[in-house]
Amino acid sequence: MKLHDLQAQISNFKGVLKLANEELNCTKKETVYAKEALNLLNDWHHSTTKELNQTKDELNQTQEELSETKQELAQTSQELAQTKPKLPQTKQELNKTKEELIQTKQELDQTKNELHEMQKRTTESERGTGARKCRKGSNKTSIKGVSKRTNTNKR
Repeated sequence: MKLHDLQAQISNFKGVLKLANEELNCTKKETVYAKEALNLLNDWHHSTTKELNQTKDELNQTQEELSETKQELAQTSQELAQTKPKLPQTKQELNKTKEELIQTKQELDQTKNELHEMQKRTTESERGTGARKCRKGSNKTSIKGVSKRTNTNKR
């Protein structure tokens, strides 16, 4: 080989080495970008996992509340089933009580009317008696059957 050939080969080799060096630099940059992307992906994975765990906790809590609500509903349904047959009897009792109240009101109204009539008759009979004076010297006068002391000066 000649010197010229060796120089050409060295020059080619330098060119190949330069290209390989540029490729290496590009690969290093790509590695940095890949590491950054991997870090972002890890951050996203971490936050997504955290949100998923929170959602699971909320789901578990909701399932517990749903279970409690189902139990309460079953209990209420059972109480309703026990109460429902009693409704006609309760309605009959209420109607009976209502009738008794109506009858009691009628009796009270009748008693009130009778009392009013008695007061009316008493007033009419008192009007007929008028005022009567007692014996001379007495300081009492009877008006409508009521005794009343008159004012006298006492020394």
